Amino acid sequence: MAETESIGCPSPNCALPVDLLLRSNGGSVIGAHASMLGEKTGAFPTDDMDKVVVTDSELVDCPVRKEVLKVFLDMLHDDDQLSMNLSTISALDDDTMLDLVAAAELYQAEKVKDVCDSWIKLKAPERPWLAFRYALKHRDISTLDRAAPYTLGSNLKVAYQVDRLDHLTARAWYKYREPYIYAIDTFLAVPVPQKNSKRKLHSCGGWDYYEADVIGDVAACTVDGLLKRIGPPSGAETVFSARRWLDALPIQIVNRDPMLHGKTCGTCRTRANGWEMRVRARVRALAGHKFSDVLRELDPIAFESG
Repeated sequence: MAETESIGCPSPNCALPVDLLLRSNGGSVIGAHASMLGEKTGAFPTDDMDKVVVTDSELVDCPVRKEVLKVFLDMLHDDDQLSMNLSTISALDDDTMLDLVAAAELYQAEKVKDVCDSWIKLKAPERPWLAFRYALKHRDISTLDRAAPYTLGSNLKVAYQVDRLDHLTARAWYKYREPYIYAIDTFLAVPVPQKNSKRKLHSCGGWDYYEADVIGDVAACTVDGLLKRIGPPSGAETVFSARRWLDALPIQIVNRDPMLHGKTCGTCRTRANGWEMRVRARVRALAGHKFSDVLRELDPIAFESG
C-alpha cells in the first residue's frame, strides 16, 4: 500500500485514499479510486475492482495517454456537470481533446462525455477544426456544417489540417471552398463603364478614385484573410459595407465639370451600386452552401445522417 500512496491521485484537491493503480499506454502509473470508477463509469465494475491487488505487479492497463488519463480522472471528481474542469479542457490541444472524448466513450463516463461534447460544439467558431473533426467522427451533421465555414483558409496551418483528413473528405473540403474563391473574384470584377449616346465610354473623372479605394482594400488582404472576412457571420458586409459605399459615392464619384459644382455623377453611382449588388448576391448565395451536401455529392453512402 505504501507504493500506492506514493503515487497519489491526479486530482489536486482530492483527499480520498488511492486504492487502484492505472497504467497508461505509455507506461505511466497513475493512482485512482475503485469506488469512484465503479460509480461514475460503466466500464470499471465494482466487483472487478475488489479483485485487484494494488501492487506494481498488478496494474490495470488503460489504452489512453497519460495526459488524457489524468484529465479524465480529474473530471470524474467533479459532481457538478456544468462546471466540470472547463478551464482545464479549454487548454487542451485538439488531439488531446478528441482523445478525452474517446476515453469517456470507452469507459462509459457519460457526464464527462456530455461536458466535452457541449464545449466542443459551443466553441466551434473559435476552434473550428476541433469541432469539424469531432463532427466527422460522430456523424454530427449540424456541428459539421456549422464549423465548416470557419475552417476556410489557404495558409500552411489550414493545409496541415486538410492533409490530415481522409482523401474523400479532403476532396470535399476543397470543393466546398470553391464558391468562396469565386466570390472573391466578384470583388475584383470591376463593372465596365456605360456608353453615352455617341457610343463613347463614360468618363467623368471621379470613378478612378473610388475604384482604387475599393480594389486597394481587397488587394491588401491575403486570400486567407478574405475567405475569413466573407465567411460567417458578416459576409460581404466586412468588405463592402453599406456605410462605406454610401459615404464614398458622394465624395469620390463626382463629375469633374466645374459647372456642376462637384455633384455626384448619377452614371457612376449606378455603376457602383451594380457592383455592390453583384458582390452581395454572390455572398448571400453562400448561406445555403453546406459541407455535408458536398460530401454526399462525392459519395452518397459515405456520410449518412447520424
